[in-house]
This record gives sequence, structure tokens and C-alpha cells, in this order.
Amino acid sequence: MKRKLAVIAGLVGLFFALSGAAIVHAQNVGTRVDPNQTINGSFYSSGRELIIQGTINGDVYCVGQNVLITATVHGDVLCTAQQILISGQVDGNVRVAAVTATLNGTVGHSASFFGQAITVNPSATIGQDLTLSGSAALLKGNVGRDVISAAKNTQIAGVVGRNLNMMGNELHLQQRARVVGDLTYRTPKQAAVAAGAEVKGQTHYTAVPLKRASTALFGIFSITVFPMLLVFGLLIVALAPQAMHKLSGYPTDRLFRTLLVGIAFNLALPLVVGLLVFSVVGTLAAIFVVLVWVMMALLSGVIMAYYIGRQIVSHLWARQQNALMIMLIGSLVLLLLFILPEVGILVASVAYVIGCGSITRAAIQTLKKRPPKYRVKF
Repeated sequence: MKRKLAVIAGLVGLFFALSGAAIVHAQNVGTRVDPNQTINGSFYSSGRELIIQGTINGDVYCVGQNVLITATVHGDVLCTAQQILISGQVDGNVRVAAVTATLNGTVGHSASFFGQAITVNPSATIGQDLTLSGSAALLKGNVGRDVISAAKNTQIAGVVGRNLNMMGNELHLQQRARVVGDLTYRTPKQAAVAAGAEVKGQTHYTAVPLKRASTALFGIFSITVFPMLLVFGLLIVALAPQAMHKLSGYPTDRLFRTLLVGIAFNLALPLVVGLLVFSVVGTLAAIFVVLVWVMMALLSGVIMAYYIGRQIVSHLWARQQNALMIMLIGSLVLLLLFILPEVGILVASVAYVIGCGSITRAAIQTLKKRPPKYRVKF
């Protein structure tokens, strides 16, 4: 299990690392590429609604809420989104982190999908390998070589050209499933194999006890939930790069002070919530404070990733200020640290505390700079 987690962790790292340097030279083309339009060279696009059509002679980098790609891409596709649909032809690799991801088109090389719901429809063809990680994954198309899945629920109703390796909660081989090579999987119970499903190679099954399954949940969380938080972070960076740059500047300026402020905030939070519950203001105010805290917790990992990326980029590319590249590189490093069971919890705790400290310091500084609305003269 640990070996396979390490393999998938490496693939997740590769998901970000391969784009880090290339995105520096990409051009920005806005939120839409028309059907008759041809773009020579790589480009990146960010916005709420992205429609990429036409012909792209290069790589595609995109960050958006809803993304549609029907273009012919003579290169790779690297995108993060809430919902993404790829129906075009991609000659290179596809790497996607999204809440909902759907593939209808053709991928010449390999594809990696990280999300809550992943669907590879019957019209889809992947020339080499497929990596799946998320809550639910459904494969109906054709994969030329290996499939590695860390989805909690994996359903196979297509063709796997070589080996299928899976770890999670449930594996279903539907009627049209065909695995040309070996099937290796680790789940609490054996796979549900429908009549007509075929595995030509050997089947290796390892039962995972409930205790070990809960332990493995840490690794699955690292390679599924983390990319979803990354989508959230990239959207924030795309919409408000200056605000993120400012927030990440607090640990850069005074790291120890930011850490202390974060610790103080978390010590004071339960007391404040308790006082609000028993005060005249009541439970509604306490719920509001808790919701603010949840948002701060989500932003903490984003701030820490951007801070790490900012430090690395400032040393390697002193003149480079591409916010998306900074976020991608920082996320790679943070994920590689977070994926290690020995240090993952410590890294997550430090990131959370520093993130809370940065937001708290920003709020205090904003309140200090705000002029009073009323002046009383005697």
C-alpha cells in the first residue's frame, strides 16, 4: 500500500512539476478560443467560464470554474477547475484536478485525473497510462496501457490494455470490462465482477482490515482532497493575485511572529465561541465565527503553498512574478511533504497555524489603517 501510495504521490508531484517552468513562457489569450482560431505556442487562461476550441500548437494551462475543451491540442493540457469537459484531441498528456472531470476525447499519451467525480466515457481513448484519484471514478473508454486508481469507488466498464492496480473501498468490474494484463487491488472486500467481465492475466487481491483501511485514508486524503484544495487556491490566485501575494508576505516578513499570532488565535477561538453561545448575541454569532474559522482553515494551506512557492521562485527566478507558477511550485513541495505519514500531520499543523496567523495579522493591520468614521469635538 505504501509503495503504491508513493507511486501515485510521485505522479501527483509530476502533475505539477512538469508545468512549473513551462508556464513561465506561456501567453495569456483570455477566456475563449474560437473554433476557427489557431494559436501557435503554449498559453494559459483563467476565468469563470473557459471555452477552448480551434487548434493549439502548444500546451494549454487553464484555471477556471467551468472549462470546456473541444480544441485539437498539439501538446499537453494542464487544468484545474470546478467542472471540466474535454472532448477534443490532445496529442500529449492530460493532467486535470477538478471537482467533476469528464473525458470524451482522445489523449495521445497519458492522463491523470484528480477529483471528486471522474468519468471517462466510451468515446474516450487514452494511448498510454491512466491515473485516477478521488471519490468516484468510472472508466468506460479504452486505455492503452496501465490504470492506477486510488478512488474510493472505482468502476471499470471499458478496456485496460495492460495492468489494473487499485486501492480504495470498492472495485466493480462491469459487464464490458476487459483487463488484458493483471488485476491487483487492495480493498476491504473482494471486487464485484459482473458476468461478461474479463481479466486475462492473474488476479491479486489483498484484504484490507478496517483499521488498516482507516490508516490508509491518510494517504488517500493526501492525493485526493489536497488537489481539490489546490483548485480552490488556484482560483483565488487567479482572481486576487495581489491579495494572496500580500498574505504570503506576513510569514516572509516575520515568520516567528506570524506563528505566534496563529497560535494565539487558535487558543482564543474556543473561548470566543463559548462566550458568544452564552451571551446575548447568541448561537448565530457563534456559528458565524465558526464559518469564518473554516474559511481561514481552507485558506491556510493555500497561503502556505504560495509562501513556499514564493521563496523558491525568488531564489531561482528573481524576476519572475507569475502567481500561478508560484502556486503550482509551492503546492508541489507542500504536497510532497504532506504525503509523508511521518511528517504530514506536522506539516499540515504548521501550515494551518501560519495561515491563520497571516490572515489575523492582515485583519489587524487593516483595522489599524482604517480612519474613524466619527470625530467628536468638545
